Order: sequence, then C-alpha cells, then structure tokens
Amino acid sequence: QVLDHYEREGFDFLSKVFNSSHSFLEDLTGLTLLHQETQAAEVS
Repeated sequence: QVLDHYEREGFDFLSKVFNSSHSFLEDLTGLTLLHQETQAAEVS
C-alpha cells in the first residue's frame, strides 16, 4: 500500500508522511489496527 500511494502521489505522499502525526503511516500500513488488536487480546 505504501508503494502504491507513493506511485500515485509522489512527493505529496512523502510530504503527508513527514508532516503528519506518526499515526498516518501506521494507519496506512495497518500497524494501528494490529496494536489495537494486540491490546484487546491482552485485556481479555
């Protein structure tokens, strides 16, 4: 997904990544969801 976005948006994509909060790239790659699922599994 990251490469697809980069190919479509080029420097604009990089600008979004560098200028946004860390969650932009984590959301795009699925790390946010993985982290949430891991936390939910630890609680139950």
